[in-house]
Amino acid sequence: MSSSCRGARSPRNLTARVQRQAAAARQRARTTEDLYLFSKKLAGTGTLDDVLWATAFQIASMLKVRVVMLLPETARIAVSAGYPPDDTLVDADIAAARWAWEHNRPAGRGADTLPGAKRLYLPLRTGRRRSASSASTTTGRDRC
Repeated sequence: MSSSCRGARSPRNLTARVQRQAAAARQRARTTEDLYLFSKKLAGTGTLDDVLWATAFQIASMLKVRVVMLLPETARIAVSAGYPPDDTLVDADIAAARWAWEHNRPAGRGADTLPGAKRLYLPLRTGRRRSASSASTTTGRDRC
């Protein structure tokens, strides 16, 4: 059968496809293991601070970004955890985080609302209620 026949595949294309599939399978296995270890870590946490820190660390590790977790505190929203832990936010970022929390929609970098913020802020949910606002930065010097 000639290589121009319909359905013919070169060994090189087949090899490349198998290699891509194997790489994807390895990545899925790593992700599954990471999530399993994370669930074990969460099961052993005793306080909300522990849960927030573990969540920030897990998101940062898996996505290779900087993460902050914010919670509402009497009439404002404040950083409760982050990775790396020494991250700080400017006023534009606090405004985007507050808007994301209040409207239950993304705000900040890459979003339609308050795109001037340095980070993207996403409301996090537990069941049916909002529990926190999370931010991540994915550019250049801000990567973990």
